[in-house]
Amino acid sequence: MSEVSLKIILLGDPHTGKTSLINQYVNNEFDGDYLMTIGNDKMTKDIKINEEQLKLEIWDSIGHEKLRSANKIFMKNTDIALIVYDITNRQSFLNLNEFYEELININKRDKMIIGIAANKSDLYENAKVNKEEGEEYAKNINALYFESTATDHENVVNIFEELIKVYIENNKEKKNEDTTNNINNSNEDTTNNINNSNEDTTNNTNNSNELNKKNNSNSKRKKEKKKELNDIQVEKDAGIYNSCNII
Repeated sequence: MSEVSLKIILLGDPHTGKTSLINQYVNNEFDGDYLMTIGNDKMTKDIKINEEQLKLEIWDSIGHEKLRSANKIFMKNTDIALIVYDITNRQSFLNLNEFYEELININKRDKMIIGIAANKSDLYENAKVNKEEGEEYAKNINALYFESTATDHENVVNIFEELIKVYIENNKEKKNEDTTNNINNSNEDTTNNINNSNEDTTNNTNNSNELNKKNNSNSKRKKEKKKELNDIQVEKDAGIYNSCNII
């Protein structure tokens, strides 16, 4: 079975927990000490889901606004994007659309799965963004909504695997749709070719019939002319022919 490569990128403001989510998923580790991401780091993970062997490239992105332009290089050809906000920091929620707009300006939306992660759900008592707001935003951009905490390995694994499963399922539907379209186009081409062939055959038959009629008409005139000449010859032989009647 061939291995499928998927590119996953996490986007969002600084301090939202992107690096911690990746580290928890790949290494089953959580480090509460914050280190700002100043470059686009990549981790890899090999997994198997629904009989599909997958090689994941998981990219961490720069959250700081002044350094964020470098993200655009690494956003290209993204299969799955998880945009993260910190529920205890309302501004990180308000900035979600900036990351979303950058993402869809670089990638085709119909081929990409997007998730919104309301991170640090373990700190819900300090939340500045309620669940309904997060769900509504995700719905508006046709994204999946998750509540996450990098302290819980199972929670993080479930988020990544749900995104991957949706991507695989959508890809299968897309391939089936493309196959159906190709079959329909092929059938349409075949029908057109048959119709054109039948039309050509009809035209050729009509042309042949017209030519036969023309030939028959010419043949009839020749016979009539020949008969006329024969009659004249008969009259001459009989001495009845009068040259004054010939014009």
